Amino acid sequence: MKYKTTTVNERPRRCWVLLALGMAWISLAGGLAPPRAWSQQDPLREQAVQARVTQAGYTALAEDRVDRAIRIFEQAVERWPDNLQTRFGLGTAYIKLGRYADAIELLEAILEAQPDEFFVMNNLSWLYATATDPAYRDGDKAVALAQQALLIEQNNYHIWGTLAEGHFVAGNFQRSGRAAFQALRLAQAQNASRERIIEYRRQVRRAQQAVQAFTILD
Repeated sequence: MKYKTTTVNERPRRCWVLLALGMAWISLAGGLAPPRAWSQQDPLREQAVQARVTQAGYTALAEDRVDRAIRIFEQAVERWPDNLQTRFGLGTAYIKLGRYADAIELLEAILEAQPDEFFVMNNLSWLYATATDPAYRDGDKAVALAQQALLIEQNNYHIWGTLAEGHFVAGNFQRSGRAAFQALRLAQAQNASRERIIEYRRQVRRAQQAVQAFTILD
């Protein structure tokens, strides 16, 4: 049975983002980036600069220095507009700061150019599932995007957790519970962090409680 709801009973304790994009970046020591004109004369040096700047942006994001992350990523996107990692990082930072319109515009542009990027679908789905501004919260859109992502990557527990959140916001509590249980099962099998596993257990319990509550009301 499907029930409609416009609010989330409990705001999740984490921002559901996939910051690890394979982490195939070049790890470089500190120091300032060389002048742009100089680095562009050497493609390998330019790639190294991209890697270091991108890593700095993700480090700031992981440390919850969102304003700094946005400054880094915005400058990086201006310099390397085709770099997926920097654009994705900027979109993720916009979500964390609540700049939903900017995030949607950026992430949808990435999907238009690269429609199979499941981690971009996941973050856009997470935005619609957890936006604190009701104008942007849309459980049906969140579910559709997460399901599309799962067609590409079926064993990613992040996406199953996002799907659970989308179903809950849409009022599909039984489906939310099943998706959360699948996220929990995959997370345990893949040795996910303790925090992640606790979060999925919370999702499962929340869905079960919602189902029970509405069963009593019926």
